[in-house]
Amino acid sequence: MSNESSARHDTSEGDDAASDADAHAGNRPGPTERRQVEGLPRHVIGVAGVVVDEVGRVLTVRRCEPDRWELPGGALEQGETLHEGLVREVREEIGLEVEPVRLTGVYQNMALGPVALVFWCRRLGGVERLSGETREWRWVRRDELGQMMPQAWATRFSDALDAYEAATAGGSPGPVPVRVHDGYTVLSADR
Repeated sequence: MSNESSARHDTSEGDDAASDADAHAGNRPGPTERRQVEGLPRHVIGVAGVVVDEVGRVLTVRRCEPDRWELPGGALEQGETLHEGLVREVREEIGLEVEPVRLTGVYQNMALGPVALVFWCRRLGGVERLSGETREWRWVRRDELGQMMPQAWATRFSDALDAYEAATAGGSPGPVPVRVHDGYTVLSADR
């Protein structure tokens, strides 16, 4: 009887190993990998879009919760690509159809854990409108940003505008900044 139990136990391990091998052949996680990932901390990946109008102003939205000005965007949903999530979030929050052009920054909030990827976007269509997530929207100049939001948020706009201005002037936007912040202040930057 104990030999049967061992045989069954060995077979089930063999089945997991076979399933893992089959999964790797199809480039998807197998049962063993899924169990290993379950115990790891999960970070929210956010995407946000910088939309610049014809006179160089950027679109900002004032969220309902939390009540603050920032870029249109939000968390990726399971199975979405970065660009799909970005297009969906901008459409949901403000009604615009956009096309991501370039990654302009990566921002890690050390206090809460999310990592946000910000993209400069080309406006394709749509009309600005409020949603259940936004209470106000406004096109603003670079010099207004510091008065409307904490440094950690204004920096996202500035980094995107730097990339936009360099690209539209025919230059190179340079490396994508990676910044760490606490929700209010930028703590460090890798450029």
